[in-house]
Amino acid sequence: MTATVNLAPLPKQRFTDSNGNPLTGGKVFTYAAGTTTKQNSYTDSTGSTPNPNPVILDSRGEAAIWLDQTLAYKVVLSPSTDTDPPTAPIWTIDNIPAGGALATALASQASNTNGAAVVALYNGAEQAYWNAANLYALALEEGSIINPVQGADKTGSADSAAKFNAAILRTALAGGGTVRPAPGMYKWLSPVLLPSYITLDLTGCTINGGGIGTNDLIHTAAVIGGVLTDITTQYGTSAQGAGTNFVTQGRVTGGILQNANIGIRGHRLNYGSYFQDIYFANTLTNAWVTSHSWGLWVSQNTVWSPAIMKDFVDWTLIEGNAFQGPGSTANTVGLLITTGGYGGSYSSRIVSNGFHDFTTAISFTCQGDNTIIEGNHFEDCVNHVVGDSNTRSGFRIKNNWMKANLVTPGAVTPVTFLALIDSDIGPNFFSTDGASTYADYYVLNTGSTYGNRIEMPFSLTSLADVSLLSIAPGNLISYRGGSNNAALAQPTYQPLASSSGLTFEQYKHTYNPVANQMPFCTVTYSGTTITILTWIVASATGTFKHCAFAFDIAGSTTYVMAGFFCKLDIVYTVNKDFFGGGAGPTMTLSNSGGFILMTITGAPSGGNITGWVKEL
Repeated sequence: MTATVNLAPLPKQRFTDSNGNPLTGGKVFTYAAGTTTKQNSYTDSTGSTPNPNPVILDSRGEAAIWLDQTLAYKVVLSPSTDTDPPTAPIWTIDNIPAGGALATALASQASNTNGAAVVALYNGAEQAYWNAANLYALALEEGSIINPVQGADKTGSADSAAKFNAAILRTALAGGGTVRPAPGMYKWLSPVLLPSYITLDLTGCTINGGGIGTNDLIHTAAVIGGVLTDITTQYGTSAQGAGTNFVTQGRVTGGILQNANIGIRGHRLNYGSYFQDIYFANTLTNAWVTSHSWGLWVSQNTVWSPAIMKDFVDWTLIEGNAFQGPGSTANTVGLLITTGGYGGSYSSRIVSNGFHDFTTAISFTCQGDNTIIEGNHFEDCVNHVVGDSNTRSGFRIKNNWMKANLVTPGAVTPVTFLALIDSDIGPNFFSTDGASTYADYYVLNTGSTYGNRIEMPFSLTSLADVSLLSIAPGNLISYRGGSNNAALAQPTYQPLASSSGLTFEQYKHTYNPVANQMPFCTVTYSGTTITILTWIVASATGTFKHCAFAFDIAGSTTYVMAGFFCKLDIVYTVNKDFFGGGAGPTMTLSNSGGFILMTITGAPSGGNITGWVKEL
């Protein structure tokens, strides 16, 4: 039969000075936590014989010190020369929780000017190491650094918020570290507070609030005068929050947050702070609401409730999250970037996320600059990225998969901005399930949208299609095309001034001559007559665009024809004497099915033609 075992406690405690030498004759004072009232420790596990107080260490710096499991302690370590009460302690550790025996000081902290040593605690199945500088615990069975939450009810029956806050405060007062409760179900009926240099590791834990829309679960905080203080209402004396506290390297990882108002209320959650690998349930009003948070990283979360980020969403990375909504007809926004009246969004990145089942996936209702939206996946969302009339510039929205596949079939608009300048949009990938359609790919059609570069996906066979673009003048639309077949081997590039088709230049970079084939034209060579049905739109009077062409006609005689045309008027020249002279071919223009038809007569019988036609 296999025995159930725990790690053996250290039977004696060994203390060292700041140089790591045994603290011979040193004194260990034990007090009631938070006081200067002496409190007994004991010589053995029976708890029947009190130690002297202070305990005097032997020549090896050792003593047997056992603590009452029902009490909390303050422990003071002093050299042999110190007085009673101590006036020159080496270190003091307060709020050592009930439960556990004070074990050997495992190592001196050479970097600590007070010579603080590590203190080991043993409690049931847990062996933990407390450090005066960092106040952390080492979970030996997992090899991870943790500080267990003493006294928290992991069945979820009793409110454990105060227990978590006590563990966080102890850790913060000692310089920071990781607080990790045992896996289980916990109830928080008031916010657990997250200050700087604390990692709250909720792996294996489910956190319940008082019900959807009731209390928030996590608030940012600061330790002020030894007190853990909520800072989510501190807005300071300026729009930038001058004079307020902030959190640096405050981190939340793992766990399930549910049945509450806001999962994480992060105010001034800055510089090196993150939350990741969290499951935000759909029983939260909001997964998170952050404000004045600079340099925040939000990664690898599953997000079943809307998220809001406001007021200086700066240098923020939102990466690799799965945003899941209630459906595209539920009038919900997955990620709202907004303002509470203090600021906008600057130099942030929204990359490699999935957005599913929202009316609007990402909405900007604030000023913003230099934002990257790239590599995201949008599915069953009516609107993918939307911006209101606040000024913004320097956006880059590209390489996203923007699907039209609504569960309730309808029309999708991937990108709409009422104000946007000097930004890059596209190429993005568009696909439809056949039941849903695109109302427009991009809508930037106000006087506040200009100077943007819109690049459409590469097209193998078709010309520029502006029917799904609603773009104001002052924006550049770029189409690239071509093919890997012989007829269309070289790429084409077509820039347009707006979706009204204002073409300011269209050209091929190079031309690959293929007999009787031209890009986007239908060429017929029959006897001595050649017809070229072009892609240039024509009315009864021809085209109002200025166009050019150049052809090589090869046969028994070789000709070069080049010229210009507008409406149905054409001017051209023929080099008719390359090989043998003669009258040479002639050309006329007509409208055929709404496109310019070029007809050449007098060509060499059985010959071939190569060349190009373009709009100028």
